[in-house]
Amino acid sequence: MTIEYDQYISYNNNKVVQTESPETHNQDIFSTDIKLAIKCQQKGDLAGAELRYNSILAMAPRNPDAMHLLGVIHHQTGRAKSAIAFITQAIQQSNATKRL
Repeated sequence: MTIEYDQYISYNNNKVVQTESPETHNQDIFSTDIKLAIKCQQKGDLAGAELRYNSILAMAPRNPDAMHLLGVIHHQTGRAKSAIAFITQAIQQSNATKRL
């Protein structure tokens, strides 16, 4: 799976700007971390990408983008149950963010 990270980050920034959670003041950090994690994932460095997504979630536990992409990594590495949990949680959080 190839992710066009420039388009993704643009989308991510739009969502972050619209969100009024305490996590928004860290949007530049998250954008950079997401970009680096996606690059790792594209290169096949799934362990490096997973570390970065977990780092983002440690600072912003409700970040739907990091949750989703971490779920993708779990799927890619054969952890189906946790993949489903992360992706489901990402969808729920994304829907909650849209309601704000």
